[in-house]
Amino acid sequence: MIKNCIIRVLAALVIYTTPSFALEVVDTKLARSWPIKPSDTTDGSRQESWANVSYVVNTQGKIEQIEVLSHSDVVFDSDYLARLLQAREYEPAYIDNKPVPSAKNDIVFMEKLFNGFDNDTIKRGFMRLAHEFSDAITRKDMDSAQQKLAELREYTKNNTEQALSHWYNSQYYFFKQDWQQYQHHLLSAFALQKKLPTEFRIDLLQNTVSWFMYTHEYANALGAIDAYRSLVDVNMDAAVVKEAMAQVVSTLEQHSHITYQYTMAPSEARLVAMSRERTVISTQAPLSKAQLRCNYAVIDIPMNEQGEYDITQLSSRGQCAFLLRSDIRQKVKIVQSGHSHLL
Repeated sequence: MIKNCIIRVLAALVIYTTPSFALEVVDTKLARSWPIKPSDTTDGSRQESWANVSYVVNTQGKIEQIEVLSHSDVVFDSDYLARLLQAREYEPAYIDNKPVPSAKNDIVFMEKLFNGFDNDTIKRGFMRLAHEFSDAITRKDMDSAQQKLAELREYTKNNTEQALSHWYNSQYYFFKQDWQQYQHHLLSAFALQKKLPTEFRIDLLQNTVSWFMYTHEYANALGAIDAYRSLVDVNMDAAVVKEAMAQVVSTLEQHSHITYQYTMAPSEARLVAMSRERTVISTQAPLSKAQLRCNYAVIDIPMNEQGEYDITQLSSRGQCAFLLRSDIRQKVKIVQSGHSHLL
């Protein structure tokens, strides 16, 4: 039964994720988004929130299967997030004039008006503590830096301040060599990068690329390098971006098997990019969700007889990633091998 199911999954991949060049492929696109006016705060609070989400656009162009990959540490309003996403209508993806489900990733900002005005101003108290933190880091006075970060949390309200706070925290935890906290704050700052000043974004992107290279997440490293193109106020030579990407590809060529592991928290959802064509995921217990999310397909992946999730992306036509969710805390091991569509 399981073998038959795997055969059906692989057959679906041939149809949906590997269209030949003779097939007409059309990406999903936003048709309309009904405006939802940011709420004017009624209690004087400047707190905002954000979420990094993965969702499916079905064949009717409706959003479904929303998975929150990460979200604001300050406050998080899941109901408002659902309202924002449900206000969108898409044109579905097509293969040979037939609609197919498609996966999308997005950073959604849940923002406010403050006394009728935009709420993106950085308060003077925040900036004062930020400068004091930077001075402490420069002096490598980690006790003082920790104290300033603790005080800074009281001033961290809107999404711009949250982006800066994550950036400062990543610096602190880098010096402390607390890699779990470093990763959390670095990737949160990366998600919020467009809220950061350009000089911070440049350093952030460099650190993010280095982190993804360290963790062997080469597809994500290329995505971080590609983000340099969005630095509109910086004269970034295209040759520099191309050279950086070539260095990632060269490193990938030297690693025919990529292995990494991490611990998933209960109810955590994680999106795993595919750097090579075959991915095998080993877990301590069955996942509550294991799904291949692609530009032209969304496929549930069963656990095989060996207790693993094993899938091969047969072609690079259509970007794919694994969506994983666990109901319990458990260790997950990922091994990627075979040809890489990144090469």
